Amino acid sequence: MEISKRLIPVNFTKGGNAKLGVVIHTMVGNLDGTDSWFRNPASGVSSHYGIDLDGSRVFQWVEENDIAQAQGLVSVPTFKLTVDRPGINPNTYLISIECADGNNPAGADRSKQIPVIVELVRDICKRNNIPMDRQHLCGHREIRSTKTCPGNLDVDEIVRQVAVQAEHITDDQKRALEFINANKGTSNFEGAVRQWLGAFNDKPVLENKAKQLDGLIAKWVVQWNLASSSGLVEVEAEMAKLMPLEEVAQEYRESIEQCVGTFPDDLRLLEAHTTVRKQIDDLSSQVSALQTKLNDAKVPVGYKFLKSWTLTSLLFKLYKRTVT
Repeated sequence: MEISKRLIPVNFTKGGNAKLGVVIHTMVGNLDGTDSWFRNPASGVSSHYGIDLDGSRVFQWVEENDIAQAQGLVSVPTFKLTVDRPGINPNTYLISIECADGNNPAGADRSKQIPVIVELVRDICKRNNIPMDRQHLCGHREIRSTKTCPGNLDVDEIVRQVAVQAEHITDDQKRALEFINANKGTSNFEGAVRQWLGAFNDKPVLENKAKQLDGLIAKWVVQWNLASSSGLVEVEAEMAKLMPLEEVAQEYRESIEQCVGTFPDDLRLLEAHTTVRKQIDDLSSQVSALQTKLNDAKVPVGYKFLKSWTLTSLLFKLYKRTVT
């Protein structure tokens, strides 16, 4: 769907409130005639969008965040957004779409126009975070009861198609939406189904995360020399063993930081480094032997690191006692 921007210089108000819903109108005319009428300052009316009867052209006359002068008069409204906002001009919170009808609003052939209406409504709702349901989409006569607008356009059917054709919709979602339409009077059912729809939308994301977790589990099983049949339970048990070891390691880190802080100048620090380096070299064979034993014992990698770290930390502690 291509939208031709034909922004008008008159008959609208700049800025406004966030848009909460969409209103469908019929033109009682054609697209070009309506385009000329909206550009006439004497008309005093406008709309955000217009769609030709054959669906071949879509015009935009007013930006979505601006106020079109399409349905300002309110009379015995049934549209919930308007009923809940008495005294507030519906133009300020609604986006309007005019649909050509060839001067035959009650009998026009809408077969080519409706798919374009559905696509445009869906795009508007996505851009403005408007729910694609009957509480947020209406025909003009649901705001002004003295009107017959939008003629023979079936808003219920348009809303159904908008919802069914929403992006990434699944068979489960289609069945759920059909359930909603069949039980419109039962709000509790509708709320539950809409929660299920959200879960269905998240399903690909959840499946991807599950695959990532499976990959990590397989990696940990190999790295920690666990049995090939090990799963998340076994991996979590191994992690539980490492947690207290990590706390011990942190204590040693803090000890080293305290030790380094006792050196008054760089020369003493260099001397300390030389002394500790020699001690580490002397113990390198012991460290190597310890690592071999740990490998044979199939101990987690984190534990191997901790053990070698502990030896080094103890040497720093030993030096600290000698210099203080």
